[in-house]
Order: sequence, then C-alpha cells, then structure tokens
Amino acid sequence: MEKILVVQLSRMGDLVQTLPLLKRLKQEKADCEISLMCVREFSEVIGNSRLADRLIYLPFGDVKKVLKPDDQVNLSNIDPILEIPELREDYDFIINLTHTLGSGRICERVNGKRKTGRINAHDGEIRLSGDWVKYLFAFSRNRTQNPFNLVDMYVGIGGIPQKPIEDYLEVAADDRDKAYALLKANGYEEKGRLIAFQMGANKLHRAWPADNFVLLADQLIKRTDVEIVLLGSEKEREIGDRFQRQAEFPVIDLIGKTGLADLPAVIEHCDLLISNDTGPIHIAAAVKTKVLGLYFSTAYFSETAPYGKGNVIIQAELPCSPCHEREMCEEMECRNYLSVEAVSQVAEMILDGKSDLSFDFPNLSVYQSGFLSNGTLVYAPISSTISEQYQAGFMNRVMWEAALGLEHDRSFVEELMPRMRTVDGFAAKVEEYKKGLNRLMEEYSLGIKAAQKIIKEFGRRPINQARVISLAEDLGKVETNISKLDGSLGMIKHLHNIEIMDMDFVQYPELARQFKDKYSKLWGIAKLFIRNLEAELIPEPDRPGYKKGN
Repeated sequence: MEKILVVQLSRMGDLVQTLPLLKRLKQEKADCEISLMCVREFSEVIGNSRLADRLIYLPFGDVKKVLKPDDQVNLSNIDPILEIPELREDYDFIINLTHTLGSGRICERVNGKRKTGRINAHDGEIRLSGDWVKYLFAFSRNRTQNPFNLVDMYVGIGGIPQKPIEDYLEVAADDRDKAYALLKANGYEEKGRLIAFQMGANKLHRAWPADNFVLLADQLIKRTDVEIVLLGSEKEREIGDRFQRQAEFPVIDLIGKTGLADLPAVIEHCDLLISNDTGPIHIAAAVKTKVLGLYFSTAYFSETAPYGKGNVIIQAELPCSPCHEREMCEEMECRNYLSVEAVSQVAEMILDGKSDLSFDFPNLSVYQSGFLSNGTLVYAPISSTISEQYQAGFMNRVMWEAALGLEHDRSFVEELMPRMRTVDGFAAKVEEYKKGLNRLMEEYSLGIKAAQKIIKEFGRRPINQARVISLAEDLGKVETNISKLDGSLGMIKHLHNIEIMDMDFVQYPELARQFKDKYSKLWGIAKLFIRNLEAELIPEPDRPGYKKGN
C-alpha cells in the first residue's frame, strides 16, 4: 500500500480545490492511503468526504505562523508541528500544495521517498520539485499569461494524468434534509428556482457592492420566477442588513445561520450561485450547482474560477487588470464597469439554459467553462470581444501544453483561431513572442557552450584557472542578458529563475554540468514553444519553410 501525504494549509477554497486531486489519486492508485494535512477550522466543509483516509488537523493560529512571507517566518514555530505523530511516520509520496517557506520546511523534514511541490532545505532559496509546481510559481507574477485552472495545476503537481473530475464533494442525505428544513424555516416557498447570493469575500476589495446585489435581485424577480437566498458568515451580517434595508421583496436570509459543514447541502439545493471570488464558489462547483462568478480587482478567472463544466465568469478587464495587492487603485474603476444589467443578462442566460450571449458592455468579458480532450478545464469566451489578456493566455496554452505533457485539443484551437485572427495586433504578438524566444535560445546556446568548455577544462592537467574564471564570467553574462529580455517572455523568464534556483550548492565542474543541463532543458522548451506557435497560430503560407503543395 502506497502511503501519500498531501499538505494543504491554505484557505477553504484551496482545500475544496484539492479534492479532485485526491479523487484522481484514488482512481490511479487504488490501494493507496491518503493523509491530508489541513486547517482544522476549514476542514468542516469536507467532513463528508471519503477521499482522504486520514485528516491531520492544524489550528489556524498555528498555521498562520508558518504561512507568513519567507522573510517573516520564525522556523522555530515548525518544531511543535513536526511532533504530530502522523508527521513522524514514513511516506512513499509527499505532495505539498502550500507554497510557503514554512510548509516547504515541514515537507523537507517529514520522511518521504518521493516529494513534490515546494521543498526547502536551505534559507533564502525556493526549491521546487516537479514541472507543474515550477510552472505555478512562474505564472504567479504573470497571471494573465496563465491559461490553467488551479485544480489542473494541483493534479499536475500530484503527477496524475489529467482527466475531468466530477462528484468530488459528497452531501449526506441527513445534511440535505437539514438544509431543506433550514431553508423552509427562513421563508423558502419553493415557488421558483433558488438563487444564492454570496455578497462577502475574504478580501473586501473583491466584493461587488451590496446595493448592486439588491438591484440584481429585483431585476431577476421581475423577469423570472425565482427566490433569493443570502449566504455568508456572521462577520458578513452588516452586508446582509444593508441588503434587507433596501430590498422591497422577501429573501431567505441565512447569513450567520450556517456553518461550513452546512454549506455544501444548502448550496446543492440552489439552482445558481452568484458570488464574488471566494470559497463558496468552489463548494458550489463541487456539488454541481452552477456558478456565476464576479471577477475584478485582484481576482482573475484563469486560475481561481470554479472547477467544473458549465460555470460562467464575468471578468472586468482593463489594461491594468488584474491588479496586484500592493498596487490597487482607490477608485476600483474595474468594479464600476460590472453593471447590474450586465450581471442580470448573464444570469438569465444561465437560468434559460442558453450557451450563446448577445453581450456588449465595455471592459467586460464573459467566459464559460468546459473540458478539453486533454482533460484540463478551459474557460472559453462567449462574449463578442476577446481581450488582450485572453489572447496572452491562449498563446501560452498552445505553447505550454506540450511542455507540461499535455496533448493539444485541436478543435478548441481551430474554433478560436478565426476570432483571434480578427483581433488587431494578434499576429504581431505571435511574431514578437517568436523573436523573443529565438533571442532566448541564442543565449542558452552560448551558455551551454561556456559550460561545456568549463567541464572540458577541468579534464585537463594542469587546470587553466584563468580560463575557467573567464568562462564563468561568460556564464554570468548569459544570466545578465536573459534578465534584460523584455516583452512577452515573463513566464519563461521566471521559469528560468526557478530552474536556476533549483540547482545544488556545488563547485565547478559540477556547477557547470548543472548549468549545461538547465540551459539544455530551457533551450528545448523555447524550441518547443516556437514549433507550437508556428504549427497552431501561424497560417500555413506564413510558416517558415512553407512551400505550396506541402
């Protein structure tokens, strides 16, 4: 029996998004035993799950001490955690899905034959095991270039083949009865479809105003036969009170009346959840309740949109979107574009079971989820415009799929390409990327040659130290030149930095061998990117070497 430890110490939504990985592990490794280490306070939401054989609980107060930024972590806080009996056992496979120095140190010190994710051994480093986790860190600073959902990244980090995953959060019959009774006790009349509003968010700059939710509810009630239920924790009571003061219609108010354990069953009763980017959207997707997500500010659909088929996201996309936590504007201009009429129109489309949309609102895009033939989730544009952000993500999907071991879904690419070619500047962006990749390959070739010469020099006696120093300076120039490359190479530049940081603390000639291996790997990725761009995004007559009749 293979013993697997999965470490997920992030928030509730991340915990729910970990369940598909557990299900895929069970499907691929029928005799495995999975231990899941998670935050005690968030674990209630997965109480009915049988995907983990053991839960290792950590109080949130203890977890916060090890989730701080790297330069703020007191590593002595890790010692008591490592005394947990389950962490003193031996594991065959350790999967770390919490990407902080503290969690990396925990996973480094727990005994495991194989480890993936962030595994730290030395101060000041980020050691990442596995191509998917390196990709995840690379996209974190280039978010609009990322086309992959977080669940797909988790599955990839776990080393499991991608495959659509459904029914990964169970709801017990008793919980369904309890949820129904709670809804009835708070005014549920069963006179129409039930729509849930999640008006709060863990970070309030991601929260659509309560006033807008009131107007939205009023429009939906007038246009279709629905009932509205308000969800939220007790700390969001003020938002619910504001809604109630303005609403001229009855609502089912469950704010503060449900615990995390109650939410899956309550949301399962609903026909649609309309929500900011926060934990309940992932619960809804897990119990197969349709989601309409409202994304703006720092929220960006490509990584944190709900996992599952048929969910819809409205994304506010300005040139500055999505903004970074440290660079948010006070006016929150992107949120202002997310109008009540726009949200109402998309909500009615979902309720009517339609998949097409006549949508014309400035700086807003609408995306609907589905699965590709390679098993990954994609959010495809169903509104008329295709944003610059989506263009970047589309190009990166074409390039990165093969590098991450995925087959292309040609029908998806062929369906979108006619629309992409009508976008001003798209062809120029492809060419710009190709030029940048060629420059990168030139630098890698120089680096490989310098590393090979260093290795060869150490095979001679006596060693010419001056020549070794000169060649080492050549390697330094390569690193400097790569750091200066600009344009659209953000993702692969950060992957380069991560790969270099993943090298061991060794001296020459072993250091030269590691440089040669890293540069060779990255040269191959850049070459693969160019080949995929030419094969998928450049019309045949424009491809290098094309001859009529080929």
